[in-house]
Amino acid sequence: GTFAFSQTGPKFGIKAGMNVSSISKDQNLSDTKSKVGFNAGGGLNAPISTTLSLQPEVIYNDLGSKVTFGNDHKNSYSTNLGYIA
Repeated sequence: GTFAFSQTGPKFGIKAGMNVSSISKDQNLSDTKSKVGFNAGGGLNAPISTTLSLQPEVIYNDLGSKVTFGNDHKNSYSTNLGYIA
């Protein structure tokens, strides 16, 4: 269901959250561990008419993976990938 309401002008907003991501070279994902990252951004809700509005957003996502190696699993490195969507 939907409902309509009146807006007098553009409204700005922000959003933030958490990502959990991993990158693997095989299907069972046994070679990497998950990496916790964040996302943050903002948007605009700009009414064009009483029944239509545009909502552009820009969000930064911090993604990647963490790999441990060696017999004692004490050696590790992280891959950090930043995306703007």
